[in-house]
Amino acid sequence: MRRIAAAMAVCGALVLTGCDGTGPASDGDAANPAVETGQTTFICAGDTSGSLLQWNDLDGALTGAYTYTELSGSAPNEKVSPSSTTLTGTRDGSSITLSLDVLFARQPLSGTVSGKTLTLNVPQTDGSLQAATCRAGTLEEWNDFVGQLADYADNDNAWYLEQEAQASSDAADVQAQQDFDRALAAVQDFSLADDLAQVADDVETVRSDLDDVKAAAALGATIPGELECSNLNYNVASGAQFSVASDAQYSFGSDLRYYLLDDIADGRKAIAKLHDAVAALQSRNLEVPDGVDAVTGAAEGEIAQAVTTANGYVDQVNAYVDEAYAVTNSLATGACADDALGAPPEHIAHVSG
Repeated sequence: MRRIAAAMAVCGALVLTGCDGTGPASDGDAANPAVETGQTTFICAGDTSGSLLQWNDLDGALTGAYTYTELSGSAPNEKVSPSSTTLTGTRDGSSITLSLDVLFARQPLSGTVSGKTLTLNVPQTDGSLQAATCRAGTLEEWNDFVGQLADYADNDNAWYLEQEAQASSDAADVQAQQDFDRALAAVQDFSLADDLAQVADDVETVRSDLDDVKAAAALGATIPGELECSNLNYNVASGAQFSVASDAQYSFGSDLRYYLLDDIADGRKAIAKLHDAVAALQSRNLEVPDGVDAVTGAAEGEIAQAVTTANGYVDQVNAYVDEAYAVTNSLATGACADDALGAPPEHIAHVSG
């Protein structure tokens, strides 16, 4: 609760409150406590709890009821909790003794009645007695007091929910900002330079393989002193198939598919995530830093350029493989005609923009 502790703590009991003499009942000029429907009514009101004592007085014999109401629970589930029990007692002039069927008052409570003031000696946990003061009142005043407690509970619950909602909103703001910062950093750090460099190295490897095939083909299908068509079989055709075509497919092709294209896809996801993060900031009325469009534009431009460059490399590699097969097949004539390789492998497909 945001309010001060209940006055019942002063009384040392969880029943009688208003030890400081406060409460909804007003002091008037009447010499006697208020009487309502034949009953005498006293109200003991504290900050967060209160007691209602009502009795009928028949020649000093008192019978009636005792009601205790308090704020219980914690926000956002704070509520007003009432409880009631019987009241009996005796009155002799200003002296009064009350018996209540409650834990703190297993023995009768003694006190005095003076005008509109009821004072009872309430046992404390250490065995001492503490005077609790109650004021004469009406049921309407008691109901007003209970209504005040209900308002306190409603206010506490509303305040708690408001603070909880604000905390949740603040946490969402922090999360949106953190998500944006991470998304921005990912796009800023995005680069395809290493992937393109690796693919370019693969292109150079395939070109070097082709040079080896062409150099071997320059010696002819058969080298003097060797088996017929051996150079074609062991150097030219083998180089075309297992160096040029193989490096094109498994080195260049793999680096293209599993590195460059995967990183391009990751870059596009990072850009989309940054767009979402910007939208999240805007939805929470948070400031979007300048330069976001420039960052995403640079990343999109790098992807577009990488696609163009990669497709240029694809065309080169496909041409190298075609040439290697063409050189091989050009030697497969006469006695070596059966050693031709035939059509080159299916071309590596272009990268989608």
